[in-house]
Amino acid sequence: MTDGVTRPRVAVTRDERADDSFSRELEQHGFAPLHLSTIRIAAPSDIGPLERALGRIGQFDWIVFTSAHAVDAVAQRREWLDAFRRLAAVPRVAAVGRATADRLAAVGIRVDVLPDAGGGAGALAAALTSAGSVAGARVLWPRSEIARMELADVLRATGAVVTDPAAYTTVPTIPAALPEFLEHLESGQMAAATFLSPSSAYGLAAALDGTLRGLVGRTLVASLGPTTSEAIVALGAVVDIEPAERSGRALAAAIARRVPARRGDAA
Repeated sequence: MTDGVTRPRVAVTRDERADDSFSRELEQHGFAPLHLSTIRIAAPSDIGPLERALGRIGQFDWIVFTSAHAVDAVAQRREWLDAFRRLAAVPRVAAVGRATADRLAAVGIRVDVLPDAGGGAGALAAALTSAGSVAGARVLWPRSEIARMELADVLRATGAVVTDPAAYTTVPTIPAALPEFLEHLESGQMAAATFLSPSSAYGLAAALDGTLRGLVGRTLVASLGPTTSEAIVALGAVVDIEPAERSGRALAAAIARRVPARRGDAA
């Protein structure tokens, strides 16, 4: 799926920040990332519940983060970070995966619970339960406005009191590089298309014909984890690559194991 001259192209559908490492990981493996952001991150329709929850942060036993975007949405409120650091007894912090934990570390927040790689929200709920009784525990879960509620449902079933304000939302967008992506896809020069969230899969489907069937047989489809893979399959594509660990580093390495890369200048 390469032209033998340029570095293999890999489409990156996530909404990347300037300091995101996934594209850099791809480059280190010899790939040429094509930035194909199919979503943008925006404030939720009502920011009030999040602000009120953060205003009483000392009342929670746990804060649970299930995406790096949630970390960003909370950490950008500097007054909250300052208040958190001043607490005599800070809430314990859980992260769904390595990328989320790394983002927390970048803003100076230590992670107490990190589940085994690849399990998603179910593994996170199990890790919280095994870390100690959550019955009666007050849990803050700043989430995507369109998040699946599996985590909250499981925690509430074990007796936790969950506050789950929307911290951000994802908005589908037509990528500027869509014509280039389609050209490379048609010519067989797109080595892989990567999806790091269900929203990015839905976003690309919306930019195409409402499905991802057009990817089948034309490029490898790489998914960050089980929840994203479910969305990809529901949209008509087949998942070719899913790493055991939910991290951009692991995803880039898994793609490299499937695609022979050439280390040279991208076209």
